[in-house]
Amino acid sequence: MWQHTCGGHTGARARARAGVLLPRLAHQSEKVKLLLSWPGAGVLVFWQLGALHELQRTHDLSGVPMLGSSSGALVTALAKGGACAQAAAAHGEALLQEFGVPRRAMGLIGILGRLTRRWLCDALPEHAADGCTGGAATLLVTTLPLLRTRPVNTFASRDDLISCVMASSHVPLVVDPRPFVFARWRPVIDGGIWWLLRRSTAEYTPAFAERSLLVTPFHDPRVLKELHLFRRMRPTDFGVPAELFELGREYARQLASGQGAEALAHVARPLPQGGASGGGGAAAASPSSAPQPVLLPGGGGAAGAAGVALP
Repeated sequence: MWQHTCGGHTGARARARAGVLLPRLAHQSEKVKLLLSWPGAGVLVFWQLGALHELQRTHDLSGVPMLGSSSGALVTALAKGGACAQAAAAHGEALLQEFGVPRRAMGLIGILGRLTRRWLCDALPEHAADGCTGGAATLLVTTLPLLRTRPVNTFASRDDLISCVMASSHVPLVVDPRPFVFARWRPVIDGGIWWLLRRSTAEYTPAFAERSLLVTPFHDPRVLKELHLFRRMRPTDFGVPAELFELGREYARQLASGQGAEALAHVARPLPQGGASGGGGAAAASPSSAPQPVLLPGGGGAAGAAGVALP
């Protein structure tokens, strides 16, 4: 089912490297040309991993910074941390079965935190923090009590990176019984709270990026059309994650040949395709199945105000 086509401890000193306070505004003398933004998508994270895998398969994204919250934070960490998206997706589905999620009356509620941490620990290489630090990866958290979106973009170690992903995806009482967790000594919850409540894109179009490319299953007409079926089947059921993964790949193919082609061409070198890595060419998209607009100018919304330190 999963045919892999991928290429390839914090102490006082580490905490000092990671920073104490969550930043607000970081003035940028030079904007980045393109930012890949990954809003939260819950268990549709498998769709996101499929989209990531296809974009990595066709383009060199090593110089493209990424931003994410919740499940998008996991995708961002895996992407910039050097993990294989396809292998991570396959392992994620295996963990759903190992944890007995399809058989649990409450599904992922109460165990999502343990499962996600195990997933990250297994999938991220030891050097993952090195690839995520310095503006390559930005993870969003929501600070309490004022529900302000703040970025985290410097990571002292792999453990610190994992803790920040867990903070960015902390939905109280769902991930675990705790009402909040701490990130950089601040109480925080899921970084995509405003995306969840009102589909706000401000947090994903920061001022330091000339353009932000939002990659979310909620812009994929095929997912929206079949969403009621996925909910009925439960995306945690065996085989559904692989189906979501392929839907994400198809969306990314359309994106890379359509709306996102120009933006990607300027910052991400297309990779030669010999057909051996699977997926084939993208069929021409009909108007009803074409991706919705996702390429947005930098706006300086909540995340833009929060800023991020880039080299």
